Amino acid sequence: MHYLDWLFDYVTRVWAVTLVKSASNEGAASGYIGTPGNAYSIITVGNIWNNNTQDWADDTIWSTSSYVNPESPHGDREKPEIAAPGHQTSSLGSSSTLKSIGGTSAATPHVTGIVALLQDRRWIFKYWPEPVKAILMAAAVHNIEGDARLSDYDGAGGVDGWRAYQIANAGDYRLGSLTTSSFDGSGNKSVTFSATAGQTVRVALTWDSTPNILWFQLNLLAADLDMYVYGPTGTFLAGSAGWDNAYEIVRFTAPSTGTYTIKIHNYRFDGSSEYYGLAWSKT
Repeated sequence: MHYLDWLFDYVTRVWAVTLVKSASNEGAASGYIGTPGNAYSIITVGNIWNNNTQDWADDTIWSTSSYVNPESPHGDREKPEIAAPGHQTSSLGSSSTLKSIGGTSAATPHVTGIVALLQDRRWIFKYWPEPVKAILMAAAVHNIEGDARLSDYDGAGGVDGWRAYQIANAGDYRLGSLTTSSFDGSGNKSVTFSATAGQTVRVALTWDSTPNILWFQLNLLAADLDMYVYGPTGTFLAGSAGWDNAYEIVRFTAPSTGTYTIKIHNYRFDGSSEYYGLAWSKT
């Protein structure tokens, strides 16, 4: 990690600022994500080409959108987190005329605008970046490529601003501070929500990186949280147990109507507390 990645993680955690960064445009070259887009807590955005249509079916990831994941101890970090339209977009130039722009720097303002709308709907999001990121990932139901849960080029998927707003409006999220006493004897913190049979459910959990001032600890997370979801009868449905990301995300089809249980599992908890956000989408 570059020191600027560390700095942006610090700003997110200590100053409680939601930060959105373009993935960079090295997809056709090295493919590397640009600093500070490798920060754990930042929202890094890839570039979608929508072919100038309203139909999602012909959307693709633009060839220059960066996607190569940062190195990590267990090799499972995933960047970017989400993607947004950014090729052949238009913006006002200095003379108030339309100017054509493109790249991940054009995709990122779409996400930033959605963040502002979420903060307008729920004032608490101005001070809690963790649930904002969780909502955006849970709402990214537009799968551009690869696995619909998480994949290289689009992360959790293409951003869906309307669905993100619906999550915030319905209160389908949680936020708070975790300590070791937050977990039960099995190391779990449980959160419940309702779903209807046949709905596609996505649940995203995010927490902060805890940057250390020591150079050899710049790429370590002070907590490794896992997430598991159980159905109304207690049946295990989905789980996410990554090593090196500051988030977990699952996707499943609800087998029946009823109450579902999310278990945030304390796999490793080295610090005194961790801010977290949790959100779920049902379609």
